[in-house]
Amino acid sequence: IVAFFISVAVLLLVPSRRETSLSVVEKATRFKRIDLFGVSLLTVALILLVYAVTSGSINGWRTAGAIAPLIISVVLAVIFFVWEARIEESLASLPPKMWFYENFSIIVATALIPFMWWGTVQMLLSWYWQEIFGWTTIMTAVHFLPIGLMGFPVVGATNIMQKVLPLKYVMLIGQILCLVGTALLAFGNSPHRYWSFVFPGLLVGTSGSTMIFATVNMGVFAVTPPAVAGMAGAIFNCALQVSCAVGTAVITSIQISVEAEHGGPRSFYGRSAGFWFMFAFVAFITLCVVVFMHNTLPPKKGKVDTNSHKSDPHDGLPESKLPDDSVLPVV
Repeated sequence: IVAFFISVAVLLLVPSRRETSLSVVEKATRFKRIDLFGVSLLTVALILLVYAVTSGSINGWRTAGAIAPLIISVVLAVIFFVWEARIEESLASLPPKMWFYENFSIIVATALIPFMWWGTVQMLLSWYWQEIFGWTTIMTAVHFLPIGLMGFPVVGATNIMQKVLPLKYVMLIGQILCLVGTALLAFGNSPHRYWSFVFPGLLVGTSGSTMIFATVNMGVFAVTPPAVAGMAGAIFNCALQVSCAVGTAVITSIQISVEAEHGGPRSFYGRSAGFWFMFAFVAFITLCVVVFMHNTLPPKKGKVDTNSHKSDPHDGLPESKLPDDSVLPVV
């Protein structure tokens, strides 16, 4: 229902853009910019990785159904990066040079947290609340409200913090909040602990994840030149989606493995182990930010001035290879 009304609003309010007619040659030229082989390699590798992780916890890690997809996914991932390094930079879906922009790699690594955290929390708690606590679907949704309600005020608070603190410190504050919230959720094994552990865990954890998302979303463009803004945005969104898909699959595998030895699916041990894995993952990324991220992103004064980047505006896309309409490769 919500999607329907949003679709109608977009149809009525968003102005249509007149498309210029393109010749067959121009269409073929644009199509050549799409790295179909590279994107296909990465897509298949991720699908096989998710399948291997989920099937391994169910059927056993010594079965061919878990080992073969896992090995193939790793091999395909390696081939993907080799392929991207060998083809023309202007045609690559993920040019190797992107990882050498200062702070770009650690910012993308931090982008793995938000969607993975939100997906993990809802996956681990929704079934348990309905089947074990006996809550209805509506009541379960009501108990998840802190996740949605904290978004707007936290985004506003994050915007204020970004104006007075370096982006590295804002990211660290968000990660610390995420750690605290995740730790609290690991103890929410009964309805009586909702208000003492789960409710504050949801408030604090989602506040940290929102702060991370809002800061990283701006950071990927602050550390890259305008010429690769489209590529930076694509990598950022890819990190968000991949972390949710792969992260929830890994945590599901951990949950099932623990439950097989400790009380089955009706116990909270497997879910608690999933939360502690999430805690360890966030702690590892936080440590990487502390150690590897250079504190070179000052507080922002209004909009990010991407033109102040030291690199040439067309860095990474040689003039001889830059498309006439400056359209970046499609990821």
